[in-house]
Amino acid sequence: MAKKAKFGSRIGKVMDTINTPTFNTGFSNVNLWVGTDNYAMNRLWSGSFDKALLFGRQYVFYGESGSGKSLWCAIVAANAQKEHDAYVVWIDVEHANDDDAGKKWLHRA
Repeated sequence: MAKKAKFGSRIGKVMDTINTPTFNTGFSNVNLWVGTDNYAMNRLWSGSFDKALLFGRQYVFYGESGSGKSLWCAIVAANAQKEHDAYVVWIDVEHANDDDAGKKWLHRA
């Protein structure tokens, strides 16, 4: 007959796995930043020329069609992947990247 592990021991192992330097549960002191390749925007948002967006936060960008929101977000996502080996979740509420041309552009970006 196989032994059954106690429920508490499983949760402890899962929590040890989850609480890594880049993925935290609950309140945490995350100090990972990504730059935007635009020193003025970095300085405006964070007070530093090298960083702009803090990991673990949600940001919303809005503006006129064709103003460069998607391109700017793609640059920031690429910087996060290069600098921190980050996993980026792209949510497009305008459906700008739904057609084949948009998907191809996003893949290239």
